[in-house]
Amino acid sequence: PRDWWAQLDLIDPKSFGDAFAFGCRYCAGHQGDYGFDDSGESNGEELARRIAPLFHRAEKGRVKRPPLTRLWTVLPPAQQDKVIMTRESVARSKSLAKADRRQYMLELAAQAKHTYTVQRAVSHLDAGYKVAVYAGQLDAIEKLRTAIGVQWARKREGQGVSHQPLPPVWIATGEATDPTERRRLVEQYRAVEGPALILGTIQALGVAIDGLQVTDRVVVACLPINHGAMIQLEGRFSRIGGLTPCEIELVHA
Repeated sequence: PRDWWAQLDLIDPKSFGDAFAFGCRYCAGHQGDYGFDDSGESNGEELARRIAPLFHRAEKGRVKRPPLTRLWTVLPPAQQDKVIMTRESVARSKSLAKADRRQYMLELAAQAKHTYTVQRAVSHLDAGYKVAVYAGQLDAIEKLRTAIGVQWARKREGQGVSHQPLPPVWIATGEATDPTERRRLVEQYRAVEGPALILGTIQALGVAIDGLQVTDRVVVACLPINHGAMIQLEGRFSRIGGLTPCEIELVHA
């Protein structure tokens, strides 16, 4: 049932609560050895009664979704930003468990893609697209937000257009944004007509969130930790309710 929440929330918004509440009620959700485990089933008869009026059977081949394009970009060393490993960062990486250490190193690697990520985001916004950017830590996301604003102003000055503000920007991180707040941010992003930008971590915007299928371009600077996380991330954009084709760019350094 855990895979049903996004679709049910799209059909009947907020009636089934957030993904965590749905997991606890209908997926036997509990705290497992590796985090929240919602792979089970619970209260099945109640869920069946609730979804019966919403249920419509359709063959998979008849369900149309906008096409999704995946791009792989490998930055040569000359185009990468320098990442300084301090004693503190080295000590932290050694103190983490294997999975957490891998995630931490992916976040550090994302910093080497800072300049390229800024350029891509500004270029997409200038083309009138809605853009989602996945970065690493909160401070890196804040730096991206500032740098994108500076680059946008410079680009506008070069085009002879001054005082044109940066399109709307939202920031969501797994550490600082609870599920209700994330949903509010995405709803605001979705409602904007014209270019807009949402910046976040994969933890915040890569799972259990609906509404991002209005996005035209996605830049993934902090790569998913495994294939499952990649599938979850792509599922935010290639889903029923999508309006336009989406391009996802995975940036390697």
